[in-house]
Amino acid sequence: MSTIDALRRTGSLTTSERVVASYILDHPEETSRISARELARRTYTSPTTVLRLSKKLGFASFNDLKVNIVSDLKRLPVHDTSIHASDNALAVMNKIAQLKKSVVERMREKTSPELLQQAADLIVSATYVDIFARDTPASAADYASHQFLTEGHIANVYEDLDRMVYLSMVMPPDHICLVMSRSGTDQTLMHVVQNIQQRGAKTIALTANRTSPLARMCDISFELLFSQDSHRLGNILFATAAGYLFDMLFALVLSASYDDVVGLVDSYNRLYYDKLDRARDRGKRTSDAPYAVDDL
Repeated sequence: MSTIDALRRTGSLTTSERVVASYILDHPEETSRISARELARRTYTSPTTVLRLSKKLGFASFNDLKVNIVSDLKRLPVHDTSIHASDNALAVMNKIAQLKKSVVERMREKTSPELLQQAADLIVSATYVDIFARDTPASAADYASHQFLTEGHIANVYEDLDRMVYLSMVMPPDHICLVMSRSGTDQTLMHVVQNIQQRGAKTIALTANRTSPLARMCDISFELLFSQDSHRLGNILFATAAGYLFDMLFALVLSASYDDVVGLVDSYNRLYYDKLDRARDRGKRTSDAPYAVDDL
């Protein structure tokens, strides 16, 4: 449970502590920059109340509480997009739209352009792109695989840990491995990354915690947004953040290999759509054309 979510559970708090908790929830960014004495002044309570609230939440001091609030702010959307039992279709439509908008904006603010360029350069220099998806939505990995394939990379997604282990023991250095893990703490996955690096291939971590062991050991790491609370749609948070990151990488790789990618797309169009044109001319469906003439 995040610190911000814990502040919403006021059942065990005194009246004064609830006042402080309410102020923190309404002004989390301000709270992360002020002292306990200043927070007490703004809430008409006392520094002792602020410290008592911090300890009830499991922190040794108010400074520790502030550190965790900052961490939460990095992971969660700015606006309230939590799903509640009373939400109707319109409310859900608006919240999902706001959630995706907030995630993209937060990722834009927190992603280093220099790291993004370095990651794109590694992908450009590789022949194979392997995506290892562990405890993450597979849809984001499948999307990335298709995008990199259209740019001329041989891209594959692996979700089975056994296959990851075997591949890590034979992976040539012309591969690059994108490792997706929300926790970044899976011991076996860390051994996999170690094997890959020993064989000369590069690794990029995508986790919900950039300070996790997995993130620290990879050549490059990106922190994606995530919440463990189901009402905050944690998987959508993570998948949306991953999709945006992949889109940025895709665009940079496209920019670096523009002529090659355009040539590949032209070849694809000639091979595939010319065949559909011939099927249209014959006025019948062919065995290898997915659409009937009437469908075109």
